Amino acid sequence: MDNTFKSKRISAISTIIKDIDLNKPTPAKPVMEFQFVVADNLFHRLNAFRLGYAEYLKKGYIDENQYQVLMNNFDLSDDTLTIVAYHGNKEVGTLTVNTQKVLPFQEIFSCDIVKDKNFKGAELTRLAIDEDYRNQKDILLGMFNLAFIHAKFIKNCSHLAIEVNPRHVKFYQRFLGFEPVAENANCPRVRGAPAVLLLGDLELPFVYPDNYPFLAVGGEREYLINQLKNIKLLSINEIKVLARMYRTINQLSSQESGQYASV
Repeated sequence: MDNTFKSKRISAISTIIKDIDLNKPTPAKPVMEFQFVVADNLFHRLNAFRLGYAEYLKKGYIDENQYQVLMNNFDLSDDTLTIVAYHGNKEVGTLTVNTQKVLPFQEIFSCDIVKDKNFKGAELTRLAIDEDYRNQKDILLGMFNLAFIHAKFIKNCSHLAIEVNPRHVKFYQRFLGFEPVAENANCPRVRGAPAVLLLGDLELPFVYPDNYPFLAVGGEREYLINQLKNIKLLSINEIKVLARMYRTINQLSSQESGQYASV
């Protein structure tokens, strides 16, 4: 099955998630067409891991590893959906949606809403955009669109969760409807960098649709739902390859931590 989704419009929402003036207009840029692929095979999954690795390494959030991939134990689960944005044959963006019963944020955050019997969360992780494409608004919005469709209509989730740097909280509040629900914590997945837990109610786009112009509506939404329902899982052999890589990276990381601890 073809699991490629083409971008169909340019949105006015900025994707530059850093300390900038969000009210300042950006210069006109050439329109680019992007394709969004669900990483349902090892090729696309490794492309996502390598892009995440390259961008997180630049920020000093992770250590180098021999495979040059950014991955975690959740990537071995069937309840993980990874999206890759391509410009031609080049991977330019990636976003992962976790829908496990226990989500990554629960390793370091605690909040009351999670204890509600009606809460069912999906967490967005490993968001990365190639630095040469961060002014292209369709990349982030296209990935969030697919993440929303998957969480709401495929997994029947009530909320989206995301851990962000404190500097980026206002961006997610203003443009994506997230709200902070837990105070700063030091996130071990990004070398102890500060993080804030945000939650977004997945009913809000239906109550305030004008606030979410990038979300698919009508026939486009139905098309994406049908496509996502039929996404295949990684094969057993592909999972074994990822598991070996993950064990090797973890083993080396543990050895290095032990060396530093003994100095």
